[in-house]
Amino acid sequence: MKKIFIVLFAVLLPFNGFAEPAKVFVSILPQKYFLEKIGKDFIEAEVMVLPGHSPVSYNPKPSQMASLSKAQIYFSIGVPFEKNWLPKIEKNYKNLFISDSSSGVLKRQTDDGFFEEHRMEKEIHNHGNEFYDPHIWMSPLNAIRIARNMMIVLSKKDPLNREEFYKNYLEFSKEVIELDEKIIKKTLNIETRNIFVFHPSWGYFMDEYNLNQIPIEAQGKEPGPSHLSKIMKFAQKHNIKTLLVQPQFPSSSVKVMEKTLGLKVVIADPLAESWGENLLKISKLISNSKK
Repeated sequence: MKKIFIVLFAVLLPFNGFAEPAKVFVSILPQKYFLEKIGKDFIEAEVMVLPGHSPVSYNPKPSQMASLSKAQIYFSIGVPFEKNWLPKIEKNYKNLFISDSSSGVLKRQTDDGFFEEHRMEKEIHNHGNEFYDPHIWMSPLNAIRIARNMMIVLSKKDPLNREEFYKNYLEFSKEVIELDEKIIKKTLNIETRNIFVFHPSWGYFMDEYNLNQIPIEAQGKEPGPSHLSKIMKFAQKHNIKTLLVQPQFPSSSVKVMEKTLGLKVVIADPLAESWGENLLKISKLISNSKK
């Protein structure tokens, strides 16, 4: 009788698939935002690319690699640094489950700007290769897909809590749809659909709201005087009024470009952790809305 009571008591006890909150790594901060929306108290999220660093050339710190040895899951997303580091991580951490959170997302090709010589230069150096824009998280619709991929993996790894993960996913999807509706209202009547960007990080966002990003960087560098002159003429011809730059861009250069080009410079970070708030903020800024 005592044994039966012990078994019944054990069955009635709340039990998580993970013995404790699972340590889950992601590559970038927006992923952390999605993951915490889905996993909530059942996971402990850690991000590889720390704030202020670039996902293009990031090198993980020794402390991060040590923490990674205790993780159960790693969600990749297709940013450049993963190309060099994921094979090493997979080789050295045999118990780590690596999942591509970008699975099923339709990827767009990278924008090259409006200077023909830059497009030709790229074709010469990268002949036969297709280059896709890795900034998939900038689209609300893609965010739902990324969250769904995370929900599926968490549910497989922790089946006893799959209903919670699914419920969280539905709640998050609803939040994203509401966000999408707000952004549509903000961007619907923007007079000029063309927007200058320094680095082409906003393509998925622009595509979703019928806007067009025009990168002005010259092979990843600040535009020189002759380049600036061409940009100014192009802006005047096409009535372009806004330049979107990332906070890592030198403030001195921002002031020069703002003064020289007569553009409204909008500072925005595509890697901001407060993903939804960030997209809504950008929609307000480029639409000149005060609300």
